[in-house]
Amino acid sequence: MRITDIKTYLVEGRHERMKWVFVHVETDEGVLGLGDATNWPHSEVIVKAIQCLRDRVVGQSPFDIERLWKLMYGAFVPLGYGGVQVSAIAGIESACWDIIGQVTGQPVYNLIGGRMRDRLRLFAICDPKEKATGRADMDVRIRAAEWAVEHGYTAFKWSPKGRELTPAYIREVRELGHKLREVMGPDRGISADLGNVHYMASAVPFAQAVAECEPMYMELHAPENIDALVKLNREVNAPLCIGEHQWARYGFREAFEKHAVEIINLDVVRTGGISEARKIAAMAEAYYIQVAPHNPNSPVSTLVSAHAAIGMPNFMVLEFEATDAPWAGEIIDPPLVVEDGYLVPPSTPGIGAKLVMKEVEKHLAD
Repeated sequence: MRITDIKTYLVEGRHERMKWVFVHVETDEGVLGLGDATNWPHSEVIVKAIQCLRDRVVGQSPFDIERLWKLMYGAFVPLGYGGVQVSAIAGIESACWDIIGQVTGQPVYNLIGGRMRDRLRLFAICDPKEKATGRADMDVRIRAAEWAVEHGYTAFKWSPKGRELTPAYIREVRELGHKLREVMGPDRGISADLGNVHYMASAVPFAQAVAECEPMYMELHAPENIDALVKLNREVNAPLCIGEHQWARYGFREAFEKHAVEIINLDVVRTGGISEARKIAAMAEAYYIQVAPHNPNSPVSTLVSAHAAIGMPNFMVLEFEATDAPWAGEIIDPPLVVEDGYLVPPSTPGIGAKLVMKEVEKHLAD
């Protein structure tokens, strides 16, 4: 079997800057693989990157995952190692896994070690419908948490970021954190996304304030200075997490070696695909670090993430767009199965779903 062509579809997501990038890998035996290369903003550049990789992979066997990965990774070395490049690689790699699963008659997770669990715990991203500013943000976030509880989710994502870290705002964050804990109760989880940390003088009191709501972990988007994360971790009584801005296994090594965090939220697409995510998770396990995959993306990305995560011994929780685009449930067949705040992975061959092309065509983001 050989790859004969690669096609991409840039599709509207839940809002303008978060477009989905779907990938079809075609073969000379008629088996069609589906993958996801979504990253944002400006997903259009990923489509271009996939087009650049096309000539590298056409004529290759979709079964040679490791060879293909190295071939594609090496193609972009002069441009760097992250972001656009690894997302493009992930789209093709996950589609090749879909092909292998279809040919062998097995779900992808059975081909990479099987399952450690029957379902995956989700933490809900519940985007408020209102545009919130100032203290109005408090009411909006509380309503979002209430929605998550009402719909059976056992964990909720809170993003206390995007504002200047003034003492007044830090006090507001502390108050909101306590109110969210009241809504969620003592046994449900809260994931707090702190965003970028630029100055330790404000980052430490900010993180300490958020920590009072007893979060499962606190995400950070600043991987440039691992030593600063080590210092912050010593000051804060809550687990720290990085990973959505790290790329491939090489981007995680220093954080592991310096014990900078307790949890990583690797993104299966942003790290280069299913195989690479499993390698990073295995590295993390050696350092007693848990994995909570980042996944604010499409239903296809959720499936790809599920196949990678369900066999991870150190899996913790999977990010999930609980209030996604209205057409998210119509764009793949069969749709995702979510029960009591858990994702039930498909048992059918490959990644377990196909694109509904008539729906894709309705939402192309040209």
